[in-house]
Amino acid sequence: VGMWVGKFHILKYNFIPELVKNNPDVFWILVFAGDLEKQKVQAENVKIFHNLPQEDLVNLYNLADFTISTSAVESFGLTQIESASCDTKIICYRTGAFFDWWDDRLGIRIEEHTLEKFQEAVKKIKEEDSTKYSPRQAIIDKGLTIENFDKGILEAVEYVTKSQCNYTSV
Repeated sequence: VGMWVGKFHILKYNFIPELVKNNPDVFWILVFAGDLEKQKVQAENVKIFHNLPQEDLVNLYNLADFTISTSAVESFGLTQIESASCDTKIICYRTGAFFDWWDDRLGIRIEEHTLEKFQEAVKKIKEEDSTKYSPRQAIIDKGLTIENFDKGILEAVEYVTKSQCNYTSV
């Protein structure tokens, strides 16, 4: 089971139709943010969802064998972090949080943004022994926990509150 989460946008959804077509042995879960106008499933091996509550999304991450992000540009990569937190392997491009940080226990990071490289990664992740991956532990070891997030936010707010910011209008 492969999963993709994102917006119906060329930068996010770009290679998904071809990957679905090229991998009929994978059951694909596609989760779209926002409403879709009666999106028609074009393949037997696809189930489409949209606007899911967080708890339903977590359940789907836990059903998937891997989550894929074909996005060429990410500000952070929340989908991948959520997936890894559910101990689901990820396939993603070198962008967002994974631009300068990677741990092979997460899954496979694509270095060249091409359909062929994503196809190779899907093939590899299907064939490899899944015990070589431990995405949740990699996330914990990196310190990407809710406790550290809360601490970081509080520190940022305290810093901004105490700093002497002088803004002038132009």
